[in-house]
Amino acid sequence: IHGNQIIKLNQLEVLYLDNNQLTSTLPAEIGEMQKLLRLRVDSNKLEGTLPDSISRLTSLQDLEVSFNQMTGTIPPEYASLTALKILSLSDNGLTGSLGLNMQKMKDLEVLKLHENSFTGAVDSSICKLVQDSKLNELTADCFDSKPVKCDCCTQCY
Repeated sequence: IHGNQIIKLNQLEVLYLDNNQLTSTLPAEIGEMQKLLRLRVDSNKLEGTLPDSISRLTSLQDLEVSFNQMTGTIPPEYASLTALKILSLSDNGLTGSLGLNMQKMKDLEVLKLHENSFTGAVDSSICKLVQDSKLNELTADCFDSKPVKCDCCTQCY
């Protein structure tokens, strides 16, 4: 995915590139696609970090990056993606804590975080979304002696 080409698609609302054996990284320029509602790049061979520029996609409803080789942490700027309904980051090499404050993500319905290397406790703002019955699928590596503590996950791996 070349950044200088992708920014030419600035009117695009849906970009599904899943299951294409794509390699390389997600370009920072993806954050210039202001009308993007759905971005699916799952089940590829993408690596590198999650671009914080994605946080500029204020209308984004669906971000699926699962089953890649992404590393690093979830950018704290992602907490500003208030239109998100689906955030799927499972099956990567992501690290860091799950202390991301998501209290503004009131429309979030699916949050998949399992099969990564996260540690610590899931933030209480995420559990509040589960309690308010909006977030109906929350997965993490919290089964038995796994490194994540989650009292509100709908499924532990």
